[in-house]
Amino acid sequence: MRKIIYSKIFLLCWLVFSSVKVSADAPGDTLTVSLITCSPGTEAYELFGHTAIRIERPAKKIDIIYNYGIFSFDTPHFIYRFTKGETDYWLGIERFRDFLFSYAMRNSSVYQQSLDLTQAEANALFHALNENSLPENREYRYNFLFDNCSTRAAEMIQRHIRGELLYDSTSVQGTFRSLIHECTQPDPWLTFGIDLALGSRIDKPITFQESLFLPDNLMKAFASARIQTDTVTRKLVSRTDTLVSSEPAEPEPSTCYIPSPLFVSWIWAVCVIFLSVFQYLRGWRLRWFDTLLFSFYGLLGSLLFFLMFVSEHPATYPNYSGFWLHPFHWVVAIAIWLKSAKKIVRYYHFINFAVVMALLLLWNVIPQQFNAAFAGWMVALLVRSASHIAVEQKSRLKKRPGI
Repeated sequence: MRKIIYSKIFLLCWLVFSSVKVSADAPGDTLTVSLITCSPGTEAYELFGHTAIRIERPAKKIDIIYNYGIFSFDTPHFIYRFTKGETDYWLGIERFRDFLFSYAMRNSSVYQQSLDLTQAEANALFHALNENSLPENREYRYNFLFDNCSTRAAEMIQRHIRGELLYDSTSVQGTFRSLIHECTQPDPWLTFGIDLALGSRIDKPITFQESLFLPDNLMKAFASARIQTDTVTRKLVSRTDTLVSSEPAEPEPSTCYIPSPLFVSWIWAVCVIFLSVFQYLRGWRLRWFDTLLFSFYGLLGSLLFFLMFVSEHPATYPNYSGFWLHPFHWVVAIAIWLKSAKKIVRYYHFINFAVVMALLLLWNVIPQQFNAAFAGWMVALLVRSASHIAVEQKSRLKKRPGI
């Protein structure tokens, strides 16, 4: 911890005097462009890292960051708009030293890749970024996978290179989901939520261009990229520097234990199994329990269907989780209290049992990777339908003459 504090004090001193040093050392009115990559932070929205573009023109004392990752939690109806896929981000401009200091304070590493652009290319990019930063142009509809700070930076740089940008795409493998899992590994509940919300589209093999949605992937792609013109081929990155080197923070003593989604799901499944066995043996009705259970599943299913059919998120449909988690669970939550709806409840449980059983049996066959924690929640749902079928069958046998 002491080493981290010393490094931040040194960084602060460097930032105070950096602009003077750069102006003195750099001759002429040259403009340099760098890709800035920041390592992940601890907050959910920081787990994927960050990308920005740095522009330096020492002769005019310009040293600024173009940041496509600006948003505000104070935006009206932010949660609803985020859920619906209507979150607007914008391109912001800030002094480089302020940007660097903010990431140093959150203990993120910051890497700089100086790009070997011609002055014509650098100036064209500079003017395009300024044009893009105007109030009427700066906002864009953010999309986590296809339109974010990393993809925007990559597109702007690629567009203003006069030549063909050649990448080494041989190392690209996996899917959107596997890449997301690498980033969300520290937060299993976030992983669970993302796996629930995003459907089979993110389980297809990812293309090289699509993989650039992650800042770390963009940095690696630029490191080996080359610019090919009619006369010469040159490396895109002329130099790589580590501006801030972070160290893993010492874990703070946890005040409470947070169980994993997998643990919670199977505790839930075991409780439902025991309760269902007692129901069968002792003839309990458990209507209140089923009302709460199916209402809970129906509520989650309603949220999932909202993401699938109402939101603008491109990766939420199709989603095979919608076969076991859907708003139709509300039907049985209400119908079990109505004598006239006994047939509806019976048919519902037969269909629900068959669908959930099929999903469990075809777990490794369906074209969507389910989170391991889904199994416990699905088993609980399966057992409640099986219990209802078994109890009803037992009741029918008792009513038969001679039994």
